[in-house]
Amino acid sequence: MNKKSLLIITVLVALILGTVAVVYTIVYKKAKLANELISAGKSQQPQNAENPQNNSSGAVGGAKENKPSDRQLSPAYVLEKDKFSISIPVGWKDEYYPSVSAMVLNQADELNDPAAMKDGFKSYFSVSHEDLRGHSREEYANEVKKQIMGISKDAIINNEKYGTINGHDSYSFESKLTRDGINFRVLLVFVKGDSDDIWTMSFNTTEVYWDSYKSIFTDTANSFKIKSNAAG
Repeated sequence: MNKKSLLIITVLVALILGTVAVVYTIVYKKAKLANELISAGKSQQPQNAENPQNNSSGAVGGAKENKPSDRQLSPAYVLEKDKFSISIPVGWKDEYYPSVSAMVLNQADELNDPAAMKDGFKSYFSVSHEDLRGHSREEYANEVKKQIMGISKDAIINNEKYGTINGHDSYSFESKLTRDGINFRVLLVFVKGDSDDIWTMSFNTTEVYWDSYKSIFTDTANSFKIKSNAAG
């Protein structure tokens, strides 16, 4: 993979995982984000990767849903963009963020984690769009994995699955990692576009609340729809 392509992937992964620990900067500390992205760690050897499983019906399998809060939540809606649409869960809201196609926060998040609360972390997901520049989806995803292992030396990558999302080939995996004393769980979903392009969805929460959010993340990923002529 050439240096330009690797740089693009590195920036993407830094955004995905760097903002895991500092997504609160969108509202509270925007100026700090650049330093967090630049300081993403150096490469470590991958570990604990499992073999992919086929899943033709969607990105990942379902999980039991537990509602994190009984408080009054904002209604669900469909976020319509020029090139795609995606369902926004109850209680979540999209925020403007210039480096990604969409950034959606759970504004009603109640995470009982002192470190996460101190940082003002909210569970969130993002959507990014990139040119593959002649590389395959698998090559792109493998570069992302390498970068993840570089950012968090104890990161675990597992539950890899192939499938389709609304007529487009998809590939997903989960990751466990620790940053700034917070144990995170991440679901990354890659969807092949209509041309030489790829869409990446990154779903992020804490380890404690993973079981509560996994089915929400899965349903949201499977709602993703690419609009025609959206490769440009």
